[in-house]
Amino acid sequence: MTKPYCFERYIKTETCIPKSIKKVSEPRIYITVNEAIEDFSAFKSIILYAYSGRQYWESPSLTFNDLFSSIDNKLHNMDSAKISIPELCDWYHTCLKGMKIVDNHLTIYTLYNGIFRFGAEYAAYFTDVTVEKDFNSYRVIQSNDKQINVGSIIDVNKDNLFKTLSPSDKEYYLVGIRSWTPVETISVECNGKEIQLPLHKCRASANKFTGRRNHFIHSDVDGICVVTSNTFELNENYTFDMAKTLGKNLQSKKALIWNLSDNSGGTSDYADYFIRGLNGYSECNTNVAILHSNYTDASYNNTPYYKWDYIIDEGYDYSKSMYKGFLYVIMNSRTASSGETAIGYAKSVEKCLTFGENSYGCGVFGELKYYQLPYSKTTMAVPSKIFLGDFEEGKGYTPDYWVDSIDVLSEVLKWLKYK
Repeated sequence: MTKPYCFERYIKTETCIPKSIKKVSEPRIYITVNEAIEDFSAFKSIILYAYSGRQYWESPSLTFNDLFSSIDNKLHNMDSAKISIPELCDWYHTCLKGMKIVDNHLTIYTLYNGIFRFGAEYAAYFTDVTVEKDFNSYRVIQSNDKQINVGSIIDVNKDNLFKTLSPSDKEYYLVGIRSWTPVETISVECNGKEIQLPLHKCRASANKFTGRRNHFIHSDVDGICVVTSNTFELNENYTFDMAKTLGKNLQSKKALIWNLSDNSGGTSDYADYFIRGLNGYSECNTNVAILHSNYTDASYNNTPYYKWDYIIDEGYDYSKSMYKGFLYVIMNSRTASSGETAIGYAKSVEKCLTFGENSYGCGVFGELKYYQLPYSKTTMAVPSKIFLGDFEEGKGYTPDYWVDSIDVLSEVLKWLKYK
């Protein structure tokens, strides 16, 4: 299969020269330098030949081998004959951090240093001010801040305006910012005066779900069918065909809310089958590259090779969309992994809108493989696929309508009632 243009920058086929990873006795606090060298050799091989994001993050000016060289130099020039496993694992962590990876799946589990993660979230922070577009100006229609009165005209950068629920003949916006790090204030101009408004993280994720998780439960709320899916963990008591049957049974609904808040993922087939049942057609609008090497494919463990397979998505074809009603999807920043894939499948429905806040952003790198290093006994959870589509790692899916509320479902139901 021809490699698509979107993958050209990130991946290429190359020769993999594997080195076996030995299993040894129970770990100690200290290992010999020679053992550390062998442990690090296994670590390098896993990143180079098993991690699907390796070429995605590398550039002509910085490769993982460049970062590995510093640890190689340290290990080969040690004064002591031994090294502590915690120190060695810190080196591993620092090394990967040097690449500035944003990968919410890549994880290193150590015995003594805890868990090393490489994720990040491009979160939304909002003021308590809502504005309405008034020709080329923005007029305050709601304010819980004493500095700004309702009816005031404010001057704000368009990047700081987030479309929110409004009557069909108006345009309402939240005022805020998205950032990789917490932000406490934002500057706006009101009546010729610059004002610093306090910010809070979007409230759509303020209340974490703690109850029993279900693949699909549905009920009628104010005449609207609401389906809640807060897990897609594989469960033999809830089959994919059951999800498909539910979708088919809901085809006659004129409107359907699918609440994916707090769904951290599992198996995306549940979402695929549900949408196929509802819509007769399901796509995720994502191109996939699958890494194959002697590390990722156990059946070929003794054969040196490294190659990619590709699954090319042609995009959504709404002529195949059979569901004629409206599908309203609710998500928050804890909608992750396969929960986010469900959003992609939902967009196969021609009349689909999304509400809440950005999803977690854990989906460019996926299909985890697990490896254990021989002497440090460090376990590595390493993605073996790349998914490229309407999605950025750490940023997630962006909703059509931002809802800064602890109860997004109630806000959407009110909006539909008066829409």
